[in-house]
Amino acid sequence: MAMTEIESSLPDFTVVIEWENAKLSEFDRARRMLKALAGQIGEILGRLKHPPEILIIYDHSAIDPAIIQEVLDETFPDHRVADIRLIPTDGNTYYQQKNVGANQASKDIVVFLDSDVIPEPGWLKGLLETMRDPSVHVVGGNTYIELDSLTTRAYALFWFFPLRKEEGGIQVSDNFFANNVAFRRQILLGNPFPDLQATRGACVVLSQQLRQKGYKIYINFQSRVTHPPPNGFIHMAKRAISQGHDDLVLGNIREPHPYESRLANALVRFGRRLMRMARHLGKRRYRKAVGLSPAGTVYALFIGIGYYVFYLLGLVMSLVSPEYVFKRFAV
Repeated sequence: MAMTEIESSLPDFTVVIEWENAKLSEFDRARRMLKALAGQIGEILGRLKHPPEILIIYDHSAIDPAIIQEVLDETFPDHRVADIRLIPTDGNTYYQQKNVGANQASKDIVVFLDSDVIPEPGWLKGLLETMRDPSVHVVGGNTYIELDSLTTRAYALFWFFPLRKEEGGIQVSDNFFANNVAFRRQILLGNPFPDLQATRGACVVLSQQLRQKGYKIYINFQSRVTHPPPNGFIHMAKRAISQGHDDLVLGNIREPHPYESRLANALVRFGRRLMRMARHLGKRRYRKAVGLSPAGTVYALFIGIGYYVFYLLGLVMSLVSPEYVFKRFAV
């Protein structure tokens, strides 16, 4: 039986894209992201009652809007596909830009997509299909490290993003990644990303707050995006230092531990990260999943140890001056 117009329609949505990460990953990934987004919107236009909205949030003191517009002209030649707006901010950070986007959005569903991730085919459709269920308030996707080089395969085994989920399906989750998630706008307006003295982690804290209020978080594993590893040595060092800082200053907020000491809790998290790295490097099925040879595994171990040396440096530095690390090494 053919679906009726109501049954087959998808909800109206706004895509919010922060342009902060494009400063780190360069504009090539942003071009690829927008091209993929344009194609996926084109595929579902017939199921939309109104054209979608795309909001690009950027720091006007760091990004020339003419550059963003040039990329848009390349990737969205047909401007009728979506209502696209550039929204400048004054030094807003990553999560602050997302809150700005939620406040500026005019559609019922707000989809967050970062400027440095590239959606796989079916990503957008998967999130919107899930949001057709009125009982779903938050649905994320599968964000994973792309496997196009030896270095990316190394990061896929020890960094915090999970491996690519081969099977589809939807399940309840404790957390979501802010670079690949859809919200009902009213829920997000009442529960914005918290403003923390940390470079990352607000999405984990928000997940916890939502679950405490009784909201379920879903993950649609069909909605996959690829994420790049740190862009070069300097970015890697800053990312690791900031992660050590975040694990110290957030203490028990993100993941309660039995210790009152913030340092003890940070060291527990550090130990868990090392155990995860050892588990992934030590098991053949993980190495096979990312295509690492024995020599490549040694390389991955070298990269992982180097990363966590800087992680410990960030943790120690934050014991002395957390404010300095937050400002100096924010990514």
